[in-house]
Amino acid sequence: MRIEDIIKVKIKERKITQALLAEKTGFANQANIGSLLNSKSSMRVENALKLLDALDCELIIRDKQNG
Repeated sequence: MRIEDIIKVKIKERKITQALLAEKTGFANQANIGSLLNSKSSMRVENALKLLDALDCELIIRDKQNG
C-alpha cells in the first residue's frame, strides 16, 4: 500500500475534507491535496509528514525483525 492510499483512508476515518486538510497543513487549497494524493509519482516525505501530522497520525520507522 502506498502512503497516499494510507492518507486517503485516514481522511475518510477522520471525516475531514481535503479543503480543511489544506488549511491545516498550509497548502494553498483542496486541489493541492488532491494532486498530492492522486499523483502517479511518489509523494515527498516532507508532504506526507505534514498530512499525517494534520490527521493526528505519525510515521514510525523501525528495524526489521530477524526470523
